[in-house]
Amino acid sequence: MNASGFSFVYPFFMSMLIFGGSLEHLFYGLSMLDKFKGLGWKKYYLIFGMCDETFSINYTSEIPEDIDRGWFYWIAKKTPEYIQYLGKFLPSAVFGMLVIYCLKNVEVLHGTHGIPEGISILVTAVLHIWKKNMFLSIAGGTICYMLILYFL
Repeated sequence: MNASGFSFVYPFFMSMLIFGGSLEHLFYGLSMLDKFKGLGWKKYYLIFGMCDETFSINYTSEIPEDIDRGWFYWIAKKTPEYIQYLGKFLPSAVFGMLVIYCLKNVEVLHGTHGIPEGISILVTAVLHIWKKNMFLSIAGGTICYMLILYFL
């Protein structure tokens, strides 16, 4: 969007507000209407915030009688082992894919010589080592990159 003359503000807010796969929500939401029936205001957030992972967990879960259904979908008692495994190893894979994707068109002999990308990767790595929070790390690196391009 920067190359098209837009301010960095537009992609920033778009990335924060547009949750990928809008059509996904329609199908996920339709299949969960019975399970979410009677949950009041929570139902709308549960449908909007649903993604592949939450759909698969919520759709296949058997909720014990002594647990409030409305809060079960938000706070599960025990995270399944395969989700814990993914949570342990998936962040590294995601970072690896992001680095490859971000650097695929960098020309070190022309333009900015990959300096904005390198600085942004460094910021992302430092944030992740410091806070161990993927969202913060990726958002911080992205914001850093957009600011460098905007002011460069």
